[in-house]
Amino acid sequence: MRHRGDIRARFEVKSVAADTGAFEGYGAVFDVVDTYRDVILPGAFAETLAEHARRGTAPRMLWFHDPGKAIGSWSEFREDERGLYCAGQLDLEHPDGQKAYGTLRGDGAMDLSIGYTAMLFEVDRSAELRRLKTIWLDEVSLAPRGHGVNPAAVVTDFKARVAGIQTIRDFEDFLREAGFSRDRAKAIASRGFKAKAMSIADDTTGGYLAPSEYVREIIKGVTEMSPVRSLARVRGTSSKSIMLPKRTGQFAARRVSEQGTRTETPGLAYGMIEITAPEVYALVDISQHNLEDSAYDLESEIRAEAVEQFAVKEGQEFVGGSGVGEAEGILTNQDIAFTPSGSAATIADAEGQGNGLITLFHALKTAYARNAVWTLNRVTLGSVRKLKDADKNYVWMPGLANGVPNTILGAPYVECPDMPNEGADAFPIAFGDFRRGYVIVDRIAMTMLRDPFTQATSGNVRFLFRRRMGGAVVLAETMRKLKCAAA
Repeated sequence: MRHRGDIRARFEVKSVAADTGAFEGYGAVFDVVDTYRDVILPGAFAETLAEHARRGTAPRMLWFHDPGKAIGSWSEFREDERGLYCAGQLDLEHPDGQKAYGTLRGDGAMDLSIGYTAMLFEVDRSAELRRLKTIWLDEVSLAPRGHGVNPAAVVTDFKARVAGIQTIRDFEDFLREAGFSRDRAKAIASRGFKAKAMSIADDTTGGYLAPSEYVREIIKGVTEMSPVRSLARVRGTSSKSIMLPKRTGQFAARRVSEQGTRTETPGLAYGMIEITAPEVYALVDISQHNLEDSAYDLESEIRAEAVEQFAVKEGQEFVGGSGVGEAEGILTNQDIAFTPSGSAATIADAEGQGNGLITLFHALKTAYARNAVWTLNRVTLGSVRKLKDADKNYVWMPGLANGVPNTILGAPYVECPDMPNEGADAFPIAFGDFRRGYVIVDRIAMTMLRDPFTQATSGNVRFLFRRRMGGAVVLAETMRKLKCAAA
């Protein structure tokens, strides 16, 4: 897939040589989302740089992408861990080259604009951005500040400016250009210029002019959630609830002689299970200024948070929901039978063996056991891995081939962080064919309401996220629980 265009970024100048017009710096920074929602990935320039090296050529240095205004030449390009390093020399006899040089030697306010052909890229519709994987670099242009879109590449021509400071008056002028008031500049210069050399270790002697890099990445811990939808059956509905017919009784077949009287075989009965879809919501207020000034797309950020937290809530209810105004949990349903572990507070029996698990495994009907899965949390899994049977064989068994899951007594397991730990009268493990026995109902997928009016007088925008879903056990005999109990 190819696409031509240009990526404009503020050029970070590392140094500018006096009189010669030579300069170096970074023309592109990797993994930064620019205002056009483009991201240059590491390695994007590797192919074009290799080809230019093979040909003995280099991209042209232009002024405002004008092919008739070559204002210098590039002598070196290379990729490093940060981005695209560039080194070149301005043509000081060219009027626009002189203009660019004067700006770089002055306040450094220059933008770099890359003329390119996108050879390979991918569109991330969920994040609303385009990731550029392979770029053919056609030319690299310089232009005055104001045309850049990449906030991570900023001009900081500090070395060249400091080298020109010879007197206290030069230092005062330097500070005034940096934004300090006249009185403040005089005070800093009188106190610091003669006392010590300029250093970023002291804010007043250069530290203010060497800011730390702001990384546009939020560090997040992992949010654990139970993978409910991979276990249960999911149904959508356009009604407030769904009604599921259920057989509640069966008749028994009888023998009869050739001419014997045949009487009714009673017992066949049916009932109805209703699963509602109550609402779950999240409400977040964010100041209007924060939305306007944040370095992040806060709306996308809180939308992703809402999706994650709704999934967490769903997993919690699958395990322990009351069924009143929320989904019903497999551990709170009283119709699901349990097997005692054999000891009062652990999953092992009184002899430290896994006989309780073995009894539970074989207590489930064969038709359900074929597709049954163990559910337990990671702490309990650690205890299971230590269990042995009476013949000293571990009940946990590793997969013997790629793609074959680890098993407990030959059946796969799924880690559910919402399952409880071992403890007296706790149910730390469940085993069953959850797809036949548990149904999740989706009525309304997650929606977001952006309300700028309710909190307008407080300067806030209100975001309301809501969703309607429910769930319930529909066939209790498809699953079974292990209870930490002696009997």
